[in-house]
Amino acid sequence: MFAVLGLGEAVARLIGFAGTVYVARTLGVESYGIIAVAAAIVLYFAQIANYSVEMLGAREIAKALGETGADDLTSEQSGRRSASMEARWRVARAAVHRIVPPLLAARLLVASGCIALLVTCGMLGMGTPEGSVLAIGAFTLLAVASSTRFTFVGLEQPITPAVASVTGELLSLGIVLLFVHNASDVRTVPISRIVGEVGTSVLMLLVLRRMGVSLSLARGAEARTRAMNEVVKPVFSAATPLVIHAMLGLAIFNSDLIFLRAMRDARTAGMYAAAYTLISFLLNLGVTYGSSILPALSRAHDDAPKQQSIYDQAMLQMLTVAIPVAVGGALLAGGLLDLVFGSRYVDAVRPLQILMWSIVVAWVRNVVQIGLIARDQQAFILRTTIWSAAVNTVFNLLLIPSFGMIGAAAATLITESIRTLVALWYAERLELPFGVWRQLWQPTLGATCMGATVWFVPFPHVVVAVAAGAAVYGIVLLATGGIRVVNGSVRFGT
Repeated sequence: MFAVLGLGEAVARLIGFAGTVYVARTLGVESYGIIAVAAAIVLYFAQIANYSVEMLGAREIAKALGETGADDLTSEQSGRRSASMEARWRVARAAVHRIVPPLLAARLLVASGCIALLVTCGMLGMGTPEGSVLAIGAFTLLAVASSTRFTFVGLEQPITPAVASVTGELLSLGIVLLFVHNASDVRTVPISRIVGEVGTSVLMLLVLRRMGVSLSLARGAEARTRAMNEVVKPVFSAATPLVIHAMLGLAIFNSDLIFLRAMRDARTAGMYAAAYTLISFLLNLGVTYGSSILPALSRAHDDAPKQQSIYDQAMLQMLTVAIPVAVGGALLAGGLLDLVFGSRYVDAVRPLQILMWSIVVAWVRNVVQIGLIARDQQAFILRTTIWSAAVNTVFNLLLIPSFGMIGAAAATLITESIRTLVALWYAERLELPFGVWRQLWQPTLGATCMGATVWFVPFPHVVVAVAAGAAVYGIVLLATGGIRVVNGSVRFGT
């Protein structure tokens, strides 16, 4: 299931990334800064509108099906649905009808409040066009609240949300390409996001309807009260710590952009947003990979040596990719920014060079956090996120006034490094040590050779430099045994 969801998410993100690059190049630095800051603010409220239902709602549906034995809903023989399969589908529809409508209603109510607040703040508290961009972007929260993605995940049917995500991103990209041509079209960008995300939600709702699932919100007063007590309250209560964690994680992720806009100007925010667009794309890949190893680590919960082996291999894989990405990205930052965003974003080179190193520590922390979650240590993750957000705020306030974008990038790197070191220390205490020190010489040597190649050889274009650097790195890893094929599978390290 994860492979399908992961592939759909990766394709959707690539399409979204293409749209972002087009907007940044077409509208210019200042307009892109306005859009980026508004999107960053809306993202906080999206966590509230979602209220972690995407995770816990899926869990509740899967639990309901499991309790009644309604598993393997997608396994049909001879292409025909048997009587037992029909019975299972009836159970599935009943579970969805009981769980999903009250959760959607509660999220829509929360989203409506968030929209009212954002529209008021945008139209009354901000200038033009920033206020109107924020006000328009607020309506994407309706799509967040009405999303039924968690339903398909709970039913273990990932194809529909994967296709819907890609379709929504294509709709958004199409509107941007057709109607965004200069800075006066800045308000069209959040409109394109609304259309794309609403399209994603509507497509999933239509598929549920074709499956015979009823999502009617029409209930009597007694039924609404029962649904509130039996479904909404337990889910929202369990979700509250996760929402806090997500909000604070966002504060670490993008508060520097908001601080830059407040302390400097929209142009500075646009420059920094361009650098962070590249970084966030890479960070999301790390998060996706980290999530993929959770089932294996969880299954090995009672087998400490096996869990340590999986953990070490995952850590080594991440570092084998992260180290050359950081080295090459820092050395070729200027060429990469010019290739993707154009020469107008040249001032973002220094921040990008600093932020590239946050990839290494963030990817390492992803593996550590997944290892801790597999050992039921979510409370520690929340605690570290709380104080890390506070540390990040302090560093932003200290560094941004004097150093601008470089200070913001440094604050991010310092915060991420501290978070990672603390997580590694805590994992060590839980007998989940960082056990790959002696195998890091291979990717380090490979990255050194790669770095020397791209630094000293005058390549005609950054794409050629990237390809040559990757080739050198791969050759060194193969020569030193950093990558091996064992029983038909690729292994990292000796």
